[in-house]
Amino acid sequence: ESPQVSALTQPAFGIDADPVFSLNGDSIFFVSNRDGQFDIYSIDTQGADLQRITNTPDREVRLAIQSEDGSLVCSLRLNGEYAIYRIDTDTGAQTELVVTGGHSFAR
Repeated sequence: ESPQVSALTQPAFGIDADPVFSLNGDSIFFVSNRDGQFDIYSIDTQGADLQRITNTPDREVRLAIQSEDGSLVCSLRLNGEYAIYRIDTDTGAQTELVVTGGHSFAR
């Protein structure tokens, strides 16, 4: 018997990409351009409680992992350079960890 598969997100515009489960498995973080720019969102595993985590004019490129303190670690482009950042999921505050130069990191 095949498992049931259904979409959790259905943006009217844009794409949703790079999904990552939260550490507790209750929600999923992902990158989307549904509001015209690439930002990080979260949604619960039932497809409810959609929340925008970041709201910047810069493109978040890859969502990597959720760290043990609950923050997200991702690669994003700011001012034309790619860097690895920690994102606070409550405030959206960004802390630069490593500058990678002209390219995003790969998973």
